[in-house]
Amino acid sequence: LFNKEGDAKVKVTDTGLLMEVPAAGEKHSVGCSPHYAPSFIWEDISHQRIELQGKLFSMGHQSKAGDVFSFGVTIQKDILDKLINEIGSGHGVKIDNEYERIEGPFTQEALVQHEKSAPGQRVIYIPRKGQKEEALLKSPLLEGVRQRTLEALDKLQPHLSEKEIGTLKALAKLSHSLQKEKEEDVPPIEAVLEELTKIAQIFE
Repeated sequence: LFNKEGDAKVKVTDTGLLMEVPAAGEKHSVGCSPHYAPSFIWEDISHQRIELQGKLFSMGHQSKAGDVFSFGVTIQKDILDKLINEIGSGHGVKIDNEYERIEGPFTQEALVQHEKSAPGQRVIYIPRKGQKEEALLKSPLLEGVRQRTLEALDKLQPHLSEKEIGTLKALAKLSHSLQKEKEEDVPPIEAVLEELTKIAQIFE
């Protein structure tokens, strides 16, 4: 992916799930990775588990804003959390942004109640699979994730360069800005690319 000069462009893609972007508001069967999905895909949690002809479906609307939101989660979960814990393992620094898993079974009323009891958190339904019972994932509060991340980076400051710390803090800020509760508040992909360009310039 990188050439010897180190200036090649890198593209990350997942071809496991490809689909055309549906028209605004159009409902369709939803397939997603629970840890990365924004709640605004669905009208409410009851739409994450709809029974039709004896089968369970998740019906919502996936959009470009949902992809941008998920990218924000990816920055936090797969870059920042892992880097902090890997680098911090030798310095007594650890970050824990784990999701709470609640085992089922659930009635529709129970699903709605779980969502209502967790303001500011994403509550995502995971269907039963094989011997595993259905479950819910509750995300940690976003502001708490941001605070723990910045505190961990401050502790790592003596062990990293100023540019490295600056880049990681900029990524933390970007991640936080992409994970909006409302679809209309999520920045467009063009704005994300602009911010990533600015972050890359930290190393120049």
